[in-house]
Amino acid sequence: MKSMEEHIKLLLKPIIENLKLNQAAIYGDHPNLWIDLGWDICQGDGSITRHAEDLIVNHIECLPNIVQQFIWWESIGGKVAKKQILSMIEKNQDELTTFEEVEHDEFIEDIVDYLKTALFNLAEADYERFEGDECTDDEIDNDN
Repeated sequence: MKSMEEHIKLLLKPIIENLKLNQAAIYGDHPNLWIDLGWDICQGDGSITRHAEDLIVNHIECLPNIVQQFIWWESIGGKVAKKQILSMIEKNQDELTTFEEVEHDEFIEDIVDYLKTALFNLAEADYERFEGDECTDDEIDNDN
């Protein structure tokens, strides 16, 4: 069975393919927008990362709610909720009735953040392979 990381990569495949089919926006020496995204993560102004985030949001909105929920449980918000629920089950099950559902906007934001991290890690790795080097943590921290 494939790992969750492999499944997320498959889920992101339409976005990756979309970016690979588009011509580079920043430099003529990048073959496509996918490599440009990796460059933007390492040293750009964030314009392509914002575009990629919009693609993720559009992709998420097209997914059935059950799939969104599945992804959410893997996000930071989902993992925190899981710990809280398990703690309530162990300590005081009466508290389960007071557990509040996540607001829709927060739910979607958690999913976007989770998928964005996965997408950006893939794009950065492909850019580094393309350029034959690695961008530093300082470059990442300063630009994103």
